[in-house]
Amino acid sequence: MTKMIGSLLGVLLLLLGASVRAEVPDRRFDPINQTCRIFQFAQMREGARFFRGVCLRCHNATFDNGMRPMSVLIPRSFSPERWTRIFTEKYSLCAQNGSWKELSADDLLKLNDYLYRGGYGTWEDYTPLEC
Repeated sequence: MTKMIGSLLGVLLLLLGASVRAEVPDRRFDPINQTCRIFQFAQMREGARFFRGVCLRCHNATFDNGMRPMSVLIPRSFSPERWTRIFTEKYSLCAQNGSWKELSADDLLKLNDYLYRGGYGTWEDYTPLEC
């Protein structure tokens, strides 16, 4: 009886561990290039650098030309699917006003990867994977 309870407990912990791991995306499909992009540490670091250097230049709750406030932007601002749609359809004001022109196509992919991986709903607060 004790062995059976121990086995069931072990299987339960294994399943719980697998479900937490499944919430952290490790790849995404890029509709522009029709490729599967596997996340690597170096590209995530570069994407974070582009986010801080390009995106947060305007999206930091300051005023754009003194006329209107730019919204604060964090990776959790949108779901992963919406981040991909923003970069695929280029409908955001940032794409239209030329803010993205300083980034190459490869840089935009890395930025999209970074934002996709950190998008709303991909990480649970205070999970062991964040520590």
